[in-house]
Amino acid sequence: MRDRQIGWVLLMSVVLSVSGSRAYADMAGTATASSRTWKLVEEMTPEELKNVELRTDAPRHPEFPYMPAEAYPFTPPYTAEEMGYRLMEFTQRPRWSCMFANLWGSISAQGVLMNPGKSVTFMDYLDPQGVAAEFAKKPGEEMYRYLNQNTFPPDAEGSQRMTIRYRTDHEHVKKEESFFYSPSIRRVRHQVPFRRQDKFPNQAQTTDDATGRDAWEYTWKLIGTDVLSHTVRFPVTRPTVVLGIKGDATLHEVRTADLRLMG
Repeated sequence: MRDRQIGWVLLMSVVLSVSGSRAYADMAGTATASSRTWKLVEEMTPEELKNVELRTDAPRHPEFPYMPAEAYPFTPPYTAEEMGYRLMEFTQRPRWSCMFANLWGSISAQGVLMNPGKSVTFMDYLDPQGVAAEFAKKPGEEMYRYLNQNTFPPDAEGSQRMTIRYRTDHEHVKKEESFFYSPSIRRVRHQVPFRRQDKFPNQAQTTDDATGRDAWEYTWKLIGTDVLSHTVRFPVTRPTVVLGIKGDATLHEVRTADLRLMG
């Protein structure tokens, strides 16, 4: 139960901070307690607040003052900032060295599905692996390399891209650089990096949307909590999906009907 409560607070520290506390306060005035699942901090029970630290002046790291002094993964009660750091576990790229099949598509700003593709991808972490690399490495140091060979669409088959990911901070803002091999010209080219806020060609997402921002690039404030319990819906053509849900670097087939938000 404690982990589930932490999950509620963890999510809402992001969602509500983005939306703004005033808007939610206005909503609270028009919605009755029985008609909504969410609540503001002022409405949380003492039991819910046991795992939450509302202070905003937590001790700072002696070398990197933008980070909390307490070592990751922290201990309850959690500040909003510490909840944000715990969110760094959940990325679209694996947090361990492995090989995997990568399938993707994109959607344009007009809602058109574009640029489908697939590749075989190799993820190679330098020690330590996982989110610990974000804290053990110094700003500017390499964290991992990410090599993918395209197998679809046909005109991209055989092309390769190697991406190098770096530890960032407020001064070292370069997150990635990449090198691209084209079989048509048989050469490797260094790719000019996108500006992180720019959209990819013919896509609605930016580089930051695809790679994420680190927790120290945000300002964190806890606004409230919510309970997420609705089943994630998939088309009836996908009765199962393959997920790595056990944290042991293995994949398992899971019924989509059994998937729920926040576990």
